[in-house]
Amino acid sequence: MNSKGSLSLFNCILTGSSYYAHGTNAGVYIGSSGKLYVYNCTAVRNGQHAYSKGYGTIYCYNCIGEKNSSSTGDAFQSIAGGDYNISNDSSAPGSNSIQNTTLTYVDRSNKDFHLASTDTAAINAGQYNPASGLYSDDIDGQSRGTSNWDIGADEYVAAGISLPVAMRYYRNRRIYC
Repeated sequence: MNSKGSLSLFNCILTGSSYYAHGTNAGVYIGSSGKLYVYNCTAVRNGQHAYSKGYGTIYCYNCIGEKNSSSTGDAFQSIAGGDYNISNDSSAPGSNSIQNTTLTYVDRSNKDFHLASTDTAAINAGQYNPASGLYSDDIDGQSRGTSNWDIGADEYVAAGISLPVAMRYYRNRRIYC
């Protein structure tokens, strides 16, 4: 993303990125002087970094960051702030974040990154309403409720409905995925 303003990214799953800029290969990258606020996103195996900044500033809240295990670098590279994140290395920013943890998904090999019922790290481990009311659902349109949210794009629901993941729109300088 290149923006001199402020953008927010909600409920996105980013995987398999081949974007390469300024020496980084990342799922989320900001290359200008803008600010990017990332809420409840899941970036899985995106290369060297899951989230990376160039010249701008990134804040991550309730995000999952997983870099390729064969790559050097951090899942959360040079993040300015945030909390309640999970990384598969020691880079998740925030005092309430979980580090060195690999999550359990419904079907990782087929890129179904909904949280599995057996996942014990992300379910109910996130901050409630980190964006102060700007959204209250997950990537499938399911309500996140009124207590601790799950970390990442998916809010685990035992017998939930599944809507298409490709629900994307742009409104008020915010990107919703």
